Amino acid sequence: MSLRNFILNFDRDLAFTYKTAITADGYSSDIETGCDGSGVGVPLFVVVMVSAVGGTSPTLDITVCSKATASPTTSDAVGTMPQITANGMYHFSLPQNVKNFVNLNYNIGGTGTPTFTITAFLTTLI
Repeated sequence: MSLRNFILNFDRDLAFTYKTAITADGYSSDIETGCDGSGVGVPLFVVVMVSAVGGTSPTLDITVCSKATASPTTSDAVGTMPQITANGMYHFSLPQNVKNFVNLNYNIGGTGTPTFTITAFLTTLI
């Protein structure tokens, strides 16, 4: 399957964001993983596809977070993706001891209105 077809056919229930312009710090939507923190289950990966970058010296730092329920606004950081500065595909192996809900914390830097257009999702394949 081509990468283009994969992107067009991925399960949108596993998407943190789809073709969204990130222009400020913030959080993605939550994805319910079904994990209970026990470390048992299929390995999951966070994939971030960057299709456009704007601004002067833009940077995007993404922290992967997890929490036991959807209601709390605070979550535990479980890892940080490599800093993003250009178009491309980036991925992070989710630790198997994550809690039931996972989200992404975006921290954007640069000048001249830094912007990243991204699609981010969970998958079992890289």
